[in-house]
Order: sequence, then C-alpha cells, then structure tokens
Amino acid sequence: MAAVNIAATVERMAMVFFIGMSHACAFMVGNAIGAGDEEQAVDYAKKLAVVGPITALLAGFVVVGFSQRIISLFQVSDIVRVDARAVLIAAALVMPIRTFNWINIVGVLRGGGDTRFSLFIDATAVWCVGVPMGYVLGLVVGSPIRFVYPMVIFSEQVYKGILGVKRLLSRKWINDLAQLS
Repeated sequence: MAAVNIAATVERMAMVFFIGMSHACAFMVGNAIGAGDEEQAVDYAKKLAVVGPITALLAGFVVVGFSQRIISLFQVSDIVRVDARAVLIAAALVMPIRTFNWINIVGVLRGGGDTRFSLFIDATAVWCVGVPMGYVLGLVVGSPIRFVYPMVIFSEQVYKGILGVKRLLSRKWINDLAQLS
C-alpha cells in the first residue's frame, strides 16, 4: 500500500497539467457546440486527443527518468522503494493512454453533453474490469502489487480507450445543450 500511495502521489502531481487540459477541452468543445459549430468542436477534439497523449508520453519519460530520485525523498524500506518504482514506471507508461481517456471522456464526451456514456465508461471500467482483475490477480492468484497495479490500470485504460474511441468516431457525443434549455 505504501508503494501504491507513493506512486499515486507522484502520478497525480505529473497529471495535473493533463487534467487541466481535459477540462479546457470540455469548455472549448461545449462552447463550439453551443455556438452551432460542430465541425470546430470535432476539430478541437481531434487536436487535443493527439497533442495530449504526445505531451503525456514526454512527461512519462521524465517521470521514469527521475523515478529513483523522486522515490528517494520518501523514508521507506528498500522493498517499498522497489515496488514504488515498478508501480510508478507502470503509471508513467500508461500516462499517454490515461491522458487520451481524460481528454476524450472529460473533455470531449462531457463537453459535448454525453455525460451518461461518460459515466458508463468510468463505472464499468472500475467495476467490470479493474475490481475483478485486482481481486483475481491479488487475492486469488496472490500476485505482488508491482504486478497487480499495472495490470489493473492498464486494462482499465485500454477498456476506456476502446469504448471512448468508438464513441468519439460515432459523433453521438455531440449534443447542443443550449438548444435543450
């Protein structure tokens, strides 16, 4: 648990920029749809869905490169350091996929008024993918946390990405909420 908490703290600090980017995307997409310019909304969605993950890939390299130094700031045992580094590296490797999902789910889908599908993706990723996988790998198989955590986050993010890309390409996410009021 200490290893996961260390890695999660560092990951959250690294992801602040991308969370902000996803919220900015929501405003940009929602504003374009509300102005009646669906093509501009789609253009924003496409551009940010590419720029975000590329930037996150670079940030992931920085996190991996500095992972030893970052973890050395914490006063923990050597085994916790090893586990924390493994979890942190896994989180950094998943960072581009996670960033795409945030931009797509929080920025594009929610910004486009598709909040129900956003909830569906997030809830099913946790309860139908992550929790069962964590239970099986951690409690049934008895795998170490440095294996369980990466597998859970990777599978959740890939699941979200697959559903999210399908929804993005369908354009069913474009809902002019200004027209509904």
